[in-house]
Amino acid sequence: MPEQENKIFSSIISLGSHCEPSDHYRRFFKQEPSSPFDWMITPIPSLIKILEDDGAQFGLGITPAMDATSALCINYGCYYHHEFDKTSDNKIIVTEQALKNCRDKLSHKYRKMISIAKETKPLFIRWIHPAERPADSSAENFIFTSTQVKRLMELIQLKLGHDDFHIAFIKTVENPHQIMDENLSNTLSRNSVHSYSEATKEIVNQFWDQFYIQYGFNKPDAI
Repeated sequence: MPEQENKIFSSIISLGSHCEPSDHYRRFFKQEPSSPFDWMITPIPSLIKILEDDGAQFGLGITPAMDATSALCINYGCYYHHEFDKTSDNKIIVTEQALKNCRDKLSHKYRKMISIAKETKPLFIRWIHPAERPADSSAENFIFTSTQVKRLMELIQLKLGHDDFHIAFIKTVENPHQIMDENLSNTLSRNSVHSYSEATKEIVNQFWDQFYIQYGFNKPDAI
């Protein structure tokens, strides 16, 4: 991250890809996060599609996935992993009302996320699951292409109407791939790359605690 960039931020917003950032937000701040990506599984192409049309296609079409324990969004390619009630054997229950509830809930959370980010200096977090892989591993070892990273940052600035934000890309060392080309990360402003080990729960918690503090946040009971 460029030295001149102020590390003090006033909001934290998850951009997926899974619920890890939201779980630690809840643990550290003892309150609920407010992003539509908190509890979804959202590949980077899905994230970009959602930002491009402001989530207009949330919940319009789904198909059962992961042995019917989750719902794949036909339009975006993300997974609504916690948006539907489930049977006793963990299968999703899909009804017209459940689909409407999914659309309404995620649309509301999207609007709230954008509103918060417009009015604050947001720290966005994009967490990379240990199982995420490059789209074309035969061509490069980067999980995100330069086109994807640039488009993501372009869209966020467009939606917020300001460039006073930062995106922290975070992965575990258990994932053997690089997040992006180091030259790209060094060239672009308003981004940083972080990694940590999942060796123990204590190590994981310590990373997230130090990460929040690094960017100007404190635990509620420490204020």
